[in-house]
Amino acid sequence: MAPQFTQWHFTSANGTSFPLMALYFSEWHFNSINGTSVHAMALHFSQWHFTSVNGTSIQSMALIVIEWHLNSLNGTLFQRMALHFNQWLFSSRNGTSFQSMALKVIEWHLNSLNGTLLQRMALHFH
Repeated sequence: MAPQFTQWHFTSANGTSFPLMALYFSEWHFNSINGTSVHAMALHFSQWHFTSVNGTSIQSMALIVIEWHLNSLNGTLFQRMALHFNQWLFSSRNGTSFQSMALKVIEWHLNSLNGTLLQRMALHFH
């Protein structure tokens, strides 16, 4: 799955191939410890795609991740991710710096309590 995320990184500068990401998150959900909230995130990514053909509504994505945090079983962990997405929003108005996003997810993994699960996510993004 990692090559697919790598491919997604290089082919989605204009924000059009987000359905792929939603599908990968759905698949990741089936292998996750906290399946219900990850499944919800996949649905949110799907919805985000349909309202952001040009990749500009990253603020919506940040808000969705924050909402996901509020509904998650491991709040402190997901709050960090929400903050990373917020920071990514301000440094990526045109939606092209997916490499920056990957690095933040990897950093999030290194500081996480659930390393094995988040390591997989980081590898998928990288």
